[in-house]
Amino acid sequence: FSDGVLIAETVHHFYPKLIELHNYSAANAFAQKMYNWTTLNKKAMMRLRIPMSQADMEDVCNCVPMALEKLLITLYRKVNDDKVRMDSGPKRGPDSRGQAPPSSAVPHRKPPFSSHPVPDGYHAFAHAESLLQPAVAG
Repeated sequence: FSDGVLIAETVHHFYPKLIELHNYSAANAFAQKMYNWTTLNKKAMMRLRIPMSQADMEDVCNCVPMALEKLLITLYRKVNDDKVRMDSGPKRGPDSRGQAPPSSAVPHRKPPFSSHPVPDGYHAFAHAESLLQPAVAG
């Protein structure tokens, strides 16, 4: 995960229009890892409103514990929120005259991500999220 390729593939799976996978290459060198993460941040993460700071990218490249997990949890929440939002969609109701709008009056918008199902109940995410929560002093 530290080179950003797997995250790019994951984002591409749910938001195929945001990622061009040929821009990301497997890397061991820190400079190439940072290039991948910088590209991913500029091309996709900022558009998804999940911007990464320089320090966040460096931490992931250096395999700092829990750095990647924070990003994965944020990405997981974003995908789920978008899926719920797109599934609920805009409600078509009667107009001010009490008539339903014609079907052509409401343009059909394709969702910004692919329609692949998002699995529920990832215990690993729940566990990682619990590790990220500050301990409650009691």
